[in-house]
Amino acid sequence: MVWAIVSLVALLVIPGAVVVRASGVRTPWALALGPAVTFSIAGTAGWALGAIDVRFTLVSASICWAVTLLLALCWSGGSALIRRRRGSVDRSVSAEAQPLAASRWRELGYALIAGIGVIIAAAVLTWTAIGRIASMSEGMATIQQGWDTLWHASVLRSITEDGMASATRMGEIQNVETQSVSYYPAAWHAFGALWVLIVRLPITEAVNYLGIIIPAVTIPTAAAALTWRIIDRQKLSTAVAAGVAALVSAALPVLMPVGVFVGAWPYQVSIALAITVFAFVTSLPHTPQRILSAALAIIGIGELHPASVPTVVMLGAIWWLCYRLPRPAHPELGAVRAKLYDVAVIAAAFVPAVAVLLPQWLTGTSQTEDVRAVSAEVDDLDRFDAWYRGATMLTRHTEEFRPFWPIIILGFIGMAVLVFAGTSRRRVWVVPAWFVSVLMTTHALNHFGGVPGDILALYTDLHYSTPHRLVMVTAYLYSAFAGIAVAWGCAWAARISESKVPSTGRVLGLSLATVSSAVLVVYGVASNASAADFAYKSPREWQIISNADLKAFDWLAEQPEAHKYRTFTNPPEGSSWMYARNDLPVVFPHYDWPVANKWTATSMLYWHADYLGFPDPDRPDGVNDVDRSARKLNVGFIYLSPPGIWDSKEDLEFPGEGLWVAPGVTPVYRDREVTIFAFNDVITPERIDEMRASSPEVIPPSATRGWSDGRVG
Repeated sequence: MVWAIVSLVALLVIPGAVVVRASGVRTPWALALGPAVTFSIAGTAGWALGAIDVRFTLVSASICWAVTLLLALCWSGGSALIRRRRGSVDRSVSAEAQPLAASRWRELGYALIAGIGVIIAAAVLTWTAIGRIASMSEGMATIQQGWDTLWHASVLRSITEDGMASATRMGEIQNVETQSVSYYPAAWHAFGALWVLIVRLPITEAVNYLGIIIPAVTIPTAAAALTWRIIDRQKLSTAVAAGVAALVSAALPVLMPVGVFVGAWPYQVSIALAITVFAFVTSLPHTPQRILSAALAIIGIGELHPASVPTVVMLGAIWWLCYRLPRPAHPELGAVRAKLYDVAVIAAAFVPAVAVLLPQWLTGTSQTEDVRAVSAEVDDLDRFDAWYRGATMLTRHTEEFRPFWPIIILGFIGMAVLVFAGTSRRRVWVVPAWFVSVLMTTHALNHFGGVPGDILALYTDLHYSTPHRLVMVTAYLYSAFAGIAVAWGCAWAARISESKVPSTGRVLGLSLATVSSAVLVVYGVASNASAADFAYKSPREWQIISNADLKAFDWLAEQPEAHKYRTFTNPPEGSSWMYARNDLPVVFPHYDWPVANKWTATSMLYWHADYLGFPDPDRPDGVNDVDRSARKLNVGFIYLSPPGIWDSKEDLEFPGEGLWVAPGVTPVYRDREVTIFAFNDVITPERIDEMRASSPEVIPPSATRGWSDGRVG
């Protein structure tokens, strides 16, 4: 377990951080931005290699990383040469741009303080999740039986087996028969596949680690980076605020537990990284040499999920309008030129990033309406309640718990400090940022009508208009505000102590910060206990994939024919976990129906499986269309295991009972709710008899065989 966690964190952070550092960015920001650039390299490599039909492997991905590293070194060298020719070095007052050696050491010290908070928060989030999962019957290999997790696991299996990790070719995995083009952001899966190839863990175990460790690292990092950007001063209180904000983020269930529960793992990570990328991109006016790293990071979050880039744009637009526009980074250029310079520098990072991402996104334009059709609007919720829930983060699954009032109150105190305390007046941009974030969540809870609603939908629809996704930005802002409130309180107490007893202020301030951090950790663990049980244990205790299924998967994996031919399942039953878990080829790698209309073999076999084996008198060979469909799909087995995922309701009406009277199949396995039928056209009678004899339970008579005692008869 320790090796799995350490290797995953190292692979997540180091490749990207090395590239960022090579481009000339200092170590603290290189580490913070490392995951985004790692995903950038993995996602872009998967897309580019897929376009030229080159396998995505450790070797090919490493070559892509080396090319990116070389580009970063060339960029750094070119930037240094330009600065030398100009005969000057940027000595901005920004916290990230002070070149003096003493300033660098001080910055590293402050970054270390903030990093301690990030590390503690990441450890708490990891322990809270893994401690619960590891205690279950299958340990870390226990299947989380949600909607998206099956797809994530199937894509991981496919990449590791077939070496195709392109976001624009995901239809080859989902649409087994038609191979219809489909776009799905695959950077998360491409990165995960590389890690699986290194550690060689089973997919069911690996997908749990990936779903836990990546957000555990990126969420507190995002909170710390946002806090650093909001304060935008290199001082001890900034470091304390960033570290405390990281701890606060670990206490809010809307950030990690809910995201893990619903299986929105790439999205969850992309929003966390979007917050970090926003904090980094907004430093570009002072440090234009960071353009390359910023562009790579934007590509990374876009490869994870397209909605993350508009998140950066939304926050960036508010920051620019309310802060940078009236206060340009280089006023010596003149009122107009200074403002244009700021915009041009930031645009210089976005333009190449969009040039890489746009061709991929355009592949998925046909799916846009499907995304916009999704809605999680809450019935019978009036406007006041929608605002209340948006402001207090009571969205899906957190509405069952009380509001986290201590953090919310600290958040409002921190916001007030930013707006009204001393030199902090210029940070008023945080108020509209918070308001717009709450507004988006409120709209998702109870849609605004007319033109305002249409305008808001341009943004919210990109996030599936689901409140539990949109509320994440609000939670990061609350985390930052709460961290600032605590740091301000500690600094205030330190100043009073210093005025009365000299040389005691800093000690008292740090002591108070340490105590406050400890209280927040205890509060977060205690208040999140029920949410953690719900998020990490309950979806693994469902009976969609039961012990009977796991036994059946293992039994089927022992049959050579099951690896030669595909198994046909009922998609809502989630039985295609046999592909991710046991590497058994299937027709449906996801709960969702593939791109396959009623004329396809997939539809023909699904809706009319009970016709298998019946002769067709109108054809010379007597073979009916259903049998032809099974042959076209290379089906060898049909697997049934009700109920389906949606409250035991079968979304699709697979004619499972009709298989008992179909002359083209024979039941070969029976164990509680699980029944497996063999397709007589491809499985020999001798092998069918052997399989039936190994069935855990008695097999009732069918159209092709009588009773079979199995092993327990």
